Amino acid sequence: MSGRYEGDWVDGKYDGYGVETWARGSRFRGQYRKGLRNGFGVYRFYTADVYAGEWSNGQSHGCGIHTCEDGSRYVGEFKWGVKHGLGHYHFR
Repeated sequence: MSGRYEGDWVDGKYDGYGVETWARGSRFRGQYRKGLRNGFGVYRFYTADVYAGEWSNGQSHGCGIHTCEDGSRYVGEFKWGVKHGLGHYHFR
């Protein structure tokens, strides 16, 4: 899939702050470390869902908010890309 990255580089890898966009409309804006999302960042899915929160080794990990296209949202903990731990879900 084609995309674009604008931001900081270290040793040929994304490292620091950057923005990554893809042809279908998805976009990540946030921190990278050694080429992977790491730290705080916001990922906007092409489906209009949004995840804003902590990342580790390229996956949502830590505290975050996942807002769905219909307005429902989960606020809580994530572990390696899935909802895990304490959190609550607001239905629409």
